[in-house]
Amino acid sequence: AEKIAVAIRKSAKELGYEIKESKLLDTVKRVISYIEETESEKVSVEEIQNFVVKALRDSNLPKISAAYESYRTERT
Repeated sequence: AEKIAVAIRKSAKELGYEIKESKLLDTVKRVISYIEETESEKVSVEEIQNFVVKALRDSNLPKISAAYESYRTERT
């Protein structure tokens, strides 16, 4: 969960945006919920990244979602 939070914070900072802690925690909880819904023993890094994008969009943070996707693409 901490790595997810760090990645989201970095994406927000890239935009010069300071994400509220409550919004960050809510988004991370969404990601965890999506992972749990898969009922899979193993979830790939790519799947988790997809869940992060979905959670950011579902949390009404489309600009941070786009920055995260860009960051993710650069690192892959």
